[in-house]
Amino acid sequence: MKLLSTGIKTSGMIFVDLLIAFVERSAMRIISVFLVTAAFLLAFAILCFSQPGLDDYIELQDWERVHFVNRGETLWEIACELSDNDYDIRLVVAAIKEVNGIDSLLKVNQKLILPTD
Repeated sequence: MKLLSTGIKTSGMIFVDLLIAFVERSAMRIISVFLVTAAFLLAFAILCFSQPGLDDYIELQDWERVHFVNRGETLWEIACELSDNDYDIRLVVAAIKEVNGIDSLLKVNQKLILPTD
């Protein structure tokens, strides 16, 4: 105790101070990594759950519109015409493919069943 009052630190005290500083820095790193991870997971959850899945999207739509494919037309273009930015275009394309059983290229005059507006 007498050493503490004189302001002189022993090597053991210096070691303890260094150890405390290391633990504090490590704790800050752990907290930082935790916060970044939590923010990433939150963003991921918002993105994943803000759009319905493919099956949900198909169930939510009324598939009554008939469309015949024109020369040069793509599913992407057709989906863009249908979408009002409420749904991800990739989801709309996947749904059209699923409902119409499309697994290859479109053909001119191919009949497609599309969701109504």
